[in-house]
Amino acid sequence: MKLYIPLFFNPHIRSCASVLTFCVFVTSLNPSALAGFSPRTRKQPSEISRGAGSRGCGENGIPLTLLAPQTYIAKTASKRPTLVWYTSTPQPARFRLFEIESQKSRKQIGALQNIQTSAGINKFTIPVDFPELSVGKTYFWQVSIHCQNTDEWLVKRAEFTVENLPSVSKNTLKNLPNRVNYFAENELWYEALDESLKNANPGKLGQIGSNLIQDLAQSELIEENDAERVSIQQRIENLRLIANRER
Repeated sequence: MKLYIPLFFNPHIRSCASVLTFCVFVTSLNPSALAGFSPRTRKQPSEISRGAGSRGCGENGIPLTLLAPQTYIAKTASKRPTLVWYTSTPQPARFRLFEIESQKSRKQIGALQNIQTSAGINKFTIPVDFPELSVGKTYFWQVSIHCQNTDEWLVKRAEFTVENLPSVSKNTLKNLPNRVNYFAENELWYEALDESLKNANPGKLGQIGSNLIQDLAQSELIEENDAERVSIQQRIENLRLIANRER
């Protein structure tokens, strides 16, 4: 949601420079009002990353949910992005990262990681013992949990591509009053969510993070002929529940 303030009510704002200063001041006062994610491009993910279990483990409540785009390929400018997901209960999970070489070929990056998740919001940053990701390449990350009292695993995947950061100096980026808004406007989902969580309580989204997850739910469009239409709709509803509950 944008915050509009009619400048003509303030007689002290008389120049372009003062208007810019005023706008930056307003942004820093209420960053949650300006944060918004609405991607302009929605390239479909490959079949190799979509071929994962979509149902839950029969548990009550919201199942394992990756807090990243799944019906289209997300973007990041980080070579070691932070990845975020939700679980309703604490449980062990397995994390894997793959590079997509073709529609039918993938290769694992780094070793399998065993992670003890907590109830709520979980974060995992690609560790330093993994190779750096490369600009121009496409990857997907995978989180899996073992379904209790069965031999089945619930697997969730999200695909992303690594791109160059839009033209802005590191010093300028560091001093931006609203980095979340900058990342969101440039379609850098992973940076936007990671930045928003820096001001949230552990295991929670915070208000800005909650706003972003609502935006994510809105962006997960469903094609009429999509065979996974029902599961996508359920995921959208789960995202909205998470945004409201984990604020």
